Amino acid sequence: MDEGIGDEIWCYWQDTEYSSNRFQEFLNDMAEYYGKESTIFKKIQQAGSFEAIYKDFNLSELMEDIDADIYEVAFNDEVDLSRFNFFLTEEAANKYIEQDKHNLFYPKTFGVHLYKNDEMCNLIQIIHKIAENSEK
Repeated sequence: MDEGIGDEIWCYWQDTEYSSNRFQEFLNDMAEYYGKESTIFKKIQQAGSFEAIYKDFNLSELMEDIDADIYEVAFNDEVDLSRFNFFLTEEAANKYIEQDKHNLFYPKTFGVHLYKNDEMCNLIQIIHKIAENSEK
């Protein structure tokens, strides 16, 4: 893959997450939903991979039209934190998007849950304690 793109490009559509090696399964589901003769199916089939869709502005726009999210997933040990954003509130995320929208490509906010994630639960508790102490 190109420099600056994660290890894999995945897709989330119709409550299903498709890893890059499940592109054919995604195509099969698209064919069942839209039909093999549909323009949408043919364009996605011609792309041949989630990576090709991710790199093509028009195809990315098409995926957004059908409410499908194409995103990069990094599996390396080193994470370049300068490439990611994390906000504790949607208000903060929307403020960032408004301020930097000229540099963003289809910005979206995503909900994050902490189910079975003790590390993040502990971190959120620490952050809340710090916030409580700073209010005193």
